[in-house]
Amino acid sequence: MTALAGVLLAPASTAAAAPAPLARTAHVAYARHDGTSFAYDVVHPPGSRRAPIVVLVHGGGWWRGGREDLIQTRPIAQAFARAGFAAVVPDYRLACSGPGQHRRVFGLSFTVGDPSGCGAHLPDQVDDVRATVRHVRSHAGTLRVDPRRVALVGVSAGGHLALLAALGTGDDDLHVRAVVDASGPTATHFIRLQQARPKPPLRTIRAAFTNAVGCHPWVCPGRWNEADPSVQLRRRSSPTFALLAIAGARETQVPARSMQPFVFAMQRRGRTAGLLTIGGACHGSGCLMAPRRGAAPSPLAQTFAFLRRELR
Repeated sequence: MTALAGVLLAPASTAAAAPAPLARTAHVAYARHDGTSFAYDVVHPPGSRRAPIVVLVHGGGWWRGGREDLIQTRPIAQAFARAGFAAVVPDYRLACSGPGQHRRVFGLSFTVGDPSGCGAHLPDQVDDVRATVRHVRSHAGTLRVDPRRVALVGVSAGGHLALLAALGTGDDDLHVRAVVDASGPTATHFIRLQQARPKPPLRTIRAAFTNAVGCHPWVCPGRWNEADPSVQLRRRSSPTFALLAIAGARETQVPARSMQPFVFAMQRRGRTAGLLTIGGACHGSGCLMAPRRGAAPSPLAQTFAFLRRELR
């Protein structure tokens, strides 16, 4: 059993009305790859009861970022903990530190070079998310969590990884009850059609995704299909989880319209699934943490309501 280090996360404000600090179990090692240890932190909700588990998967284009993105940079883990969830935030293996080079041909921009030379490639990152869930479940007593109630929440690239992890490998089921995908691609067909680096203000993820897969789509279509949630959904039996997809209305990296077919496909399979579109061009954690507009609850409040319903 890995030693669990407990610390306290102080509230952002020291005012008298500030909430009490949250307990944090830091650096729980769950895997080791090529001599490097990979770990997760748990931000615990107040109280001693066994809380439902929400694994928060950071973004960063599959090649950068870490668990502190969702704890220190943006206190998303603390928000989930204060809502009553045990927020588990893992690191995972990353692709090369730089999503390739670009060359313009007849006014169009393309990724060039060999993207397979370094770093981890899909499905390594998916395997790490799944390993995190298994490790948390196996240490549920020590971590004071309920192993029967598990959800995955991912932002940007993390949403894509969460979705693939929940879909499973065909011979193994994590028994994840719910997935929240904030701006993670649910298909790859629109990525294949993107220019690698178009003129502003359009933004694309083609170079980063090619880097993550480790090859161009015309070189290894099978690997691209393995990294495509829509393809995996067609190959699997009916999914066992509910889905909340979140997208910015004017987002260009992962447009809302690209997520809608996956939501419809989930609904046709008898699962609860919906798309929450946020006004503006938010992406990833920016959509999740967007303020409320008008009388509607904030995206974060709607996410909490969805998870409480699915994890009850």
